[in-house]
Parts: sequence; structure tokens; C-alpha cells
Amino acid sequence: MADYFRLQDLTSASADTTQDLDDAVEIGAYKTLTVQVRKPAAASAESYLFLQTAAVMEEAAFEDVTPVFDLATAGNERHSFVSLNRYVRWRADIAGGTSKFLIDVIARED
Repeated sequence: MADYFRLQDLTSASADTTQDLDDAVEIGAYKTLTVQVRKPAAASAESYLFLQTAAVMEEAAFEDVTPVFDLATAGNERHSFVSLNRYVRWRADIAGGTSKFLIDVIARED
């Protein structure tokens, strides 16, 4: 079984930005997440988007996981993640200026 959710509607981020704790998503029993980041325009070089995961809903518990999404290139980028903790959210590290992106997720129990 698979489910879809949007982790982030189209947003504009600058510098170091982390999704609010209240907006983190509980993924429960899902074992695999396929994450697609859509980037309508390229950000400056050395700009990245990280998926973060945590076992509990506490700011200090979240940690970055790999692979990382490159915001310096426009278009679509997709990665799969396996065996994450209970909650997920995103963190952007943007070298200069701003970056626009949205994040869609397909979650699978297998």
C-alpha cells in the first residue's frame, strides 16, 4: 500500500531555513519514502535541501539524512529513503539569495 502527501507547498526560503516543528509529518509504519522536490528555478551554487528525521517530536532530535537535494539546479529531483524514524521534515541551506521549491512524498509500507 502507498500513500501520497505534500511535505511542503511551494515556498521561498533563504539562508538556513528549517520547516517548523509543528509542520513535521508523522510517517508511522511506512518503511520507504520516495521524495520528489520540484524546483522552478535554480538557486545560487552550494544550496541544498536536506530531509530530516527524528524518533520524537523535539527540535534537538531531528538529524539530516542522505542523499541531499541540490537546489542549484532547476527541475525535478527524486530520492528514496528507507527505515527513517517516526517524523520527517526539511531543512534548506542556501548560500545566497532565495530558492523556491515544493516537496511531494509517496510513502510505502514495504
